[in-house]
Amino acid sequence: MRRLVESEKMNKVIGINLVKKRKERGWTQKEMRSKLVEFLATTDVPSEMTISAYENGTRTMNAACLVAFARLFGCSVDELVGYAPGMEIELKRMEERAENTGETEPHFHPGYQIEPSRYADYDQEPVFMAPIDGMSTPKWGILDYSRMRVCCAGMTIQLSPELRLYAAKPDAFEIPIDTYKKLSMVALMKANNIYVESFSSNREIRGYVTGYYTHSPNRAFLVNTANGMTLPYQGLGISYAAYEIIK
Repeated sequence: MRRLVESEKMNKVIGINLVKKRKERGWTQKEMRSKLVEFLATTDVPSEMTISAYENGTRTMNAACLVAFARLFGCSVDELVGYAPGMEIELKRMEERAENTGETEPHFHPGYQIEPSRYADYDQEPVFMAPIDGMSTPKWGILDYSRMRVCCAGMTIQLSPELRLYAAKPDAFEIPIDTYKKLSMVALMKANNIYVESFSSNREIRGYVTGYYTHSPNRAFLVNTANGMTLPYQGLGISYAAYEIIK
C-alpha cells in the first residue's frame, strides 16, 4: 500500500485538528463558516466545500487560512498543525486506506470516499455523488440518512451500491487550485473555459449551480454544461464567482 507523503500527512493532521476544534464547539461546517465570516467581518472565506476538503486532508490550507482559523478558535497555529495524543492511530488508519497505485481508479483518493458504514456521520451534510455506472451526472447533494437518500435541487436519489459518496470532490472532478483565475465581467465575456461557484447559503442550490459553464449562442447568459442551468451575467460577484480554466 502507498504510504502518505509528508505533505499529505500534514494535511491530514490539520484536518483532524480542525474537526476536533469544530466539534468541541458543537458547530456544523456551515456554522463554522458563518462564525468565520462574522469573526473576520468579511465574506471572503473558504466555502463549505473547501472546508470539507480541509477537514478530510484533501486540500492544502494556505498560511492566511491557518491564521484565520487559529484566531477563530483562540489557539495558536502550532495547535492546528501539531500532533495530538492518539493521532498516530488515525493517521495509520488513513494510511491503510490509501490507494494502491496498481488499482484501476487512481484518480479517486480514498480520503474522499465515505464508506457506507459512516453515512450516519454525514447526515444532513453536503456530499458529492459519483455513480459508478457513468449514466448520471456527478453532483453535490445533502445526505438524508434517515430516508437513505441524497437530496439535490429538484430531485432525490436513493442510496444504492451503484452510488459512491464523497466528502469532497474527487480529483477526477476537481479543478487544481493553480489552474484557474478569477474573472471580472470584461474577462468573463472573453473567456471560454468557465467554472462557476455559487454564493448561495442554501447548500442544495449551491451544489446545483456550481459547475462548468459556457456562453449561450448569443452570449446573453451562461449555461451549465451538465444540467442546463442558466445564469445572468449581472449576477457575477453578487450571487456567484466565475473562474477561467487554464489548460
